[in-house]
Amino acid sequence: MNLIFWGYLFVLLQFNIEMIDILPDPIGYCLIASGCFGLREHYPIAQKAGIFAVGMIFVSIPTTFVNLDGVISFGWGIYSAGLLFLKLILAYAVFLILKRIVEDYEHTALINRTNTVFTFYMTFNLLSLAFLSFSMNMPSHSWLAVVAILTFIMEIIFIVLIRAIRNAEPVHAEPIIDAPIN
Repeated sequence: MNLIFWGYLFVLLQFNIEMIDILPDPIGYCLIASGCFGLREHYPIAQKAGIFAVGMIFVSIPTTFVNLDGVISFGWGIYSAGLLFLKLILAYAVFLILKRIVEDYEHTALINRTNTVFTFYMTFNLLSLAFLSFSMNMPSHSWLAVVAILTFIMEIIFIVLIRAIRNAEPVHAEPIIDAPIN
């Protein structure tokens, strides 16, 4: 879980020096893939998420050298929308892992929190993608700043959830070694 947390933090943060991102997204996806592969023994769905994250390493390489926020060309706009869609698919797979973990922990509060964040995160991001497809036809692009800020907030909420699950412990811990009963 720790690697998934740091991976998503790398993907979220963007620090550019000239045109180069010093916290490149491919490294974040590499951390996410490593974290998923580390969980695959207990959570088989993590294998698929890890493979998808490996694909994202290669798909996100251009983000290291191109700041997609400042590019206005049609081709980069299509790439950016596609990348957002692929990030959403990866987040969905990670949410499936998170849901299984909190169910195994039998932690009711975290189960409810994970389901709530999942619903809001997926709904908001799907609506954002839908709005982005119509943004070319809008006379004013000021609402894009609002969508960008709200997307950033949703990503922070997602990362905070990953951290909370990472720090959680099972409610009903089973003993590791059965002690003899006298």
